[in-house]
This record gives sequence, C-alpha cells and structure tokens, in this order.
Amino acid sequence: MFANRTNWTWDPSPLAAAAARRRREGLPILDLTETNPTCCGFHYLEAGAEQALAHPGARRYAPDARGLAGARDAIAGAYRARGVTVDPARLVVTAGTSEGYSHLMRLLLNPGDALLVPSPSYPLLDVLARLHDVRLIPYPLHIDDRWWLDLDGLRAACDNGCRAIVIISPNNPTGSLLTQREREALVALASARGLALIADEVFADYRLLDVPDAAPSLAGEDRVLTFTLNGISKMLGLPQMKVAWLVVNGPPAVVVDACRRLELMADSYLSVSTPAQLALPAWLSQGAMAQAEILERVRTNLAQTRALRQAACLRVEGGWTAVLRIPRVASAADVALSLLEGEGVLVDPGSFYGFGAEGYLVISLLPPPAVFAEGLRLLDARVGGG
Repeated sequence: MFANRTNWTWDPSPLAAAAARRRREGLPILDLTETNPTCCGFHYLEAGAEQALAHPGARRYAPDARGLAGARDAIAGAYRARGVTVDPARLVVTAGTSEGYSHLMRLLLNPGDALLVPSPSYPLLDVLARLHDVRLIPYPLHIDDRWWLDLDGLRAACDNGCRAIVIISPNNPTGSLLTQREREALVALASARGLALIADEVFADYRLLDVPDAAPSLAGEDRVLTFTLNGISKMLGLPQMKVAWLVVNGPPAVVVDACRRLELMADSYLSVSTPAQLALPAWLSQGAMAQAEILERVRTNLAQTRALRQAACLRVEGGWTAVLRIPRVASAADVALSLLEGEGVLVDPGSFYGFGAEGYLVISLLPPPAVFAEGLRLLDARVGGG
C-alpha cells in the first residue's frame, strides 16, 4: 500500500529508547545534544521578535513564488553587509533549508542519481535523499591538527550518476570551515564533471577561530552553477519562524533557467508565511544581539572542554557542535548508553553522524553553562572509569 521510500525502520536505537524511558519516568537528563536555541535559556528571545509579525501588510495575501520583494531585498542587504553581492532576483525564499534541499534534489537529480555529501555530516540528508529517490555518496573529511577535505577521495567518489556536490561550511558536526584551496578544487571538479555545487552555510555567522585561509561565502561564486543555503533558524536563532533561502549563482544562461524552474516549483507550494516574510527585515536588523549571545554561549562552553582529562575536544572552527575523541575501550554507542543510564547525561555517538571509526562522541555547545559543565564533568568521569 505504501511507497518503498517510506519503509523506514521504526524501532528506536537503544540510546533513543533509553532517553524516552527516562523522560516518561520523570528522571532528569543533562542533555548535551540540545541544539534548539529556543530551549537553551537565551535572553534575546525575550526581545519581542514576535511583535514584528503584526505587520499590517499581513492582512493581504499577494504571494510571490520567489519570496516577497521586501524579504529578498533584506536578505541581499544582509549579504551586502558581509561583503557579498547578491542579486535579489536570484533569491528563492523557502520555509526552512530542508525545503531548499528538497527543491534542489527535484531540480537537479532524476531518481537514482547521486549527491556527493561530506562524511561525517548531519543525518537529515539521508532522510531527504530517500524521500526524493536520490542516492548519497559520501566523500571523506579527515582530522589531523585540523579537519580537511580528502580531494582524492572526493574525485574517486564521483560516478556517472553524480549531479552535484554538497559543501557544508561550517560543517555539522566537525565545525570545520572550507578553505580557499578546497573551494578552488571543488570548482575545478564541478566544472570538469558538469556538476552543480550546493553550499550549506547555515552556521556561517558562528566562526570560532580566525582561519586565514577560510573560503568566503559561495553566494558570490559564478564560475559554476552554485546554490547557497542559509536561513534564520541558525543565523538569528529563530527556528520557529521558518524562513530560509536559496541563492543561485553561475553562468548567466544556466542561472536564468535554474531560477525559472525553481520559481515554478516554489509556486506549486507557496509555503513561506506572509507575516514571517514581512517581519524578516526587522529580524535581520536586530540579529546582532542574538548572534552575540549565542557566540558567547558557544565560546564559554567550548572553553570548558579544554579541562577534559579523559576525552579530547577536536578542533572546532565554527558552528554549535564539538567532537570529542575518547579511548576506544568500548563502542561510542555503548559509552553514550552507559552515560545516559548511569549519570543521566545524553550525548550522541559518532556513528549518528556517519563516523566510520569508533572513539567519537558529539555534543552541542548550546546548553546553559551550568548544565554543560556538569554534564561534561560526568562524561569525563565515565570515560575515565570505563
């Protein structure tokens, strides 16, 4: 009766089942996986972002498939403030970056075609790919003193069915930034193979290290067909408002064709709320307060990881997550489960993000510092105790 693409495995992982059981029983959880900023006690949420939704223009419904002109102008202005020129006519507003990915999978790939995606990375892409009958081919990220993109591995991963390369910078969960050298290699590969680039830059406003060779936003890339994703879920810490966008760049003729196709796709759904689009200019003008508070929290929590004795925090260049390397005395999944059942601390095993080797845990840097510090202390004690 149902399509094969929805034949998921419904049984939760042992870790997810244990977390659900603790919540049902009312047992406390120190959640070091929490990445929802609205659940982390930030003060910027008290500044009245919802007041901007009372725009008088919201009484009238006059949709634009690409997004209301005022919203697109405000987005272009936000890029301009960062030194990147974006044409509002090349913007498509979406109800979240997941919808943006969905549009691009429909635009670029036929059933059975493949996207090249970094590994490790956030598992949401697996679900979206399956929903669109698309294959994901991972290309590796490695860690020495810093994370780096394995260009030879990327080239080897290409096959005749590949249509685009996904770049996530800063990456989730590694926190690594794309370098200028890597960008040039990706552009050269895309040009040679006739591939599009999809740049996910949702954490771009949260750089934690000065990385001199970091590549600038791909929203200014015009040598190959390039789509840049961003939105206010991370940029402004407002995931509940559901506003994101696609920037389309590349050779003029192919950009015009891509925008025309995307406009028809977006017009078929018209999913973005009119009040949210009308509020977007005000939200963007006030975004510095949210970004400053989130950055302070992330830096405070990241600094606490330096006190770890049994686990080591790997280099984090940007974003909201950190990867911890732990002794390989047990699988990371077993360590995470024992930590939850014994100390009530919830972390993600590296396997959740596609780490191919054991010895990695992933934590969020957003929880309140007191919660984070206690959870980190118990984590380090558990890792040291076996």
